[in-house]
This record gives sequence, C-alpha cells and structure tokens, in this order.
Amino acid sequence: MDASYSDRSESTWSFHYTSDPLTRYLRDRRLRVALGILMDQGHLDPANQSVLLVCGGIGGEGTFLRDIGFQDVTVSHVSQEALERCRQFDPRLHTRLLNAEDMKELPDDRYDLVLVQDGLHHLPRPVLGFTEMLRVARV
Repeated sequence: MDASYSDRSESTWSFHYTSDPLTRYLRDRRLRVALGILMDQGHLDPANQSVLLVCGGIGGEGTFLRDIGFQDVTVSHVSQEALERCRQFDPRLHTRLLNAEDMKELPDDRYDLVLVQDGLHHLPRPVLGFTEMLRVARV
C-alpha cells in the first residue's frame, strides 16, 4: 500500500488536488450532496463540529471539508507515507495513522461526523470498518 504513496510522480496523486473543474466535480459531488442533506436537516455546524475522514489517503477530501468551513478535520489512513503527503499538501489537516477495521485507540462518540468516500472497498472486512465508524461517531 505505501508503495503507491511513495511514488513521487505527480500523475499518481495529482487528481486529489487538481484544479480541473470536471475532476473536482466528480470527486466532490457526493460529499456536497450528503453534506447538503445534513445542512438542510439542521444537523451540520462546520465551525463547531469535528470530522474524521476514514481511509482518507493524501487528504483531498479533507481539504474540501476545510475549504467549506470545517475547522477540525482529521484524515486517517493505514499508510504513514500517505499521511505525510497529506500534511505537506494541507497543513490545516490533522492526521492519524489508523486501521479502519480496528480504531480501538479512539473512544466511543469521539467525532461529530465520520466519513468515508472511496475506502471501504479496500478493507478485507468492510463491515468492521463501518461498525468502527459508527462507534466513534456521535449519535
């Protein structure tokens, strides 16, 4: 896994931080829709809520969340190299080395919002990852 993040060629990771409007739309659309629903229902207060992004890679979605107003965004991933790149790209983000299937170092109800966009399918036991996300999310 780390090998893909140690690749220094821009083509490997550039889509995460591209300014290309089509690529940005395709990557951010689902987040905008989901967050819009939460906002419409009155469940979202970006300035005062913490977010954990699970399987967050180099943090493209974390930057998106910061840019729309979330102040406390943590990007988690199993690759230390991915998290180092994340910190390089956006120092505003917190990072945490976590196995999404076993986040025992996090207490129950730790984050207001826990998100995964394209990560569960990488897990050998995605149900465990989803269960852990539910456990660390505030109800």
